[in-house]
Amino acid sequence: SCNYQSTSQSEKRLQDLSFPGRKPFFQWKNLAEGMECAVCVCPKCHCIDVIKTSGNSVSCKNCGHLTDYSEYGFFDDNFNFKNITLWDEWQTEFYKKYIEENEGVQKPLFTDSICTVSAISDDHSVVPVCVSEKGDVTDFKFYKDRIEFSNLTVRLEDINACSIFDRDTFCFSDRTGTHYELISDELKNFRKYTSALQILCGLN
Repeated sequence: SCNYQSTSQSEKRLQDLSFPGRKPFFQWKNLAEGMECAVCVCPKCHCIDVIKTSGNSVSCKNCGHLTDYSEYGFFDDNFNFKNITLWDEWQTEFYKKYIEENEGVQKPLFTDSICTVSAISDDHSVVPVCVSEKGDVTDFKFYKDRIEFSNLTVRLEDINACSIFDRDTFCFSDRTGTHYELISDELKNFRKYTSALQILCGLN
C-alpha cells in the first residue's frame, strides 16, 4: 500500500488547521499548476515523471486523475496524502529505496530532455555546451555514479554543489570549479536530481 501514515509535527499542525470556517490559505486560481516540479512520483503506480497538473487538478499520465488541490492547501480525503509536504516525504523515501534497488550503473536512474546546457568556468567565462534550436533537445542521463549529457560525463563524486532556480534551471558544480546550468523550455522535475545527489553524495 502507498498510503503514508505519519505522526510528524507537520501533519499534527495540519490537523489543527482543518476546521470549518477557516479562511482559505490561497486566494488565486490554478492552485495545483506547477506542482509536478516538486512531486513527480505517482503514489499509485510508483512511476517517475508522470505527474501532470492543470488548474486545481493533479493527474498521473498512467492512472488518470488523482486528486484536486483545495484553497486550504489539502488534497481530497480519499487521496494517499493530506498535503504536498507528506507526499514529498513519501517521495524522498521512495527515492532511497529506488536507488538502493538499482545496484548497477549501466541503466540511468533518471533521464530528461534539456534545451540548453552551459558550462561556466571559475573565471566566469561561459561556454555553451549545447544550445538547441527550437524543438531540438539533448538527453540528460543521471546514473548512480555519473551524469552524461552532450558527450560529456561528470562523475557524481566530483560534484560538490547543486541547486534549482526558477523551476526551469538545474545547476551543479564540480571540484574543478566548473559550474553547469541546464535549462528546459517546459516544466521539469529537477528536484529528483537534488534528492538523488543528497542520497548518494550527501549534498544539501
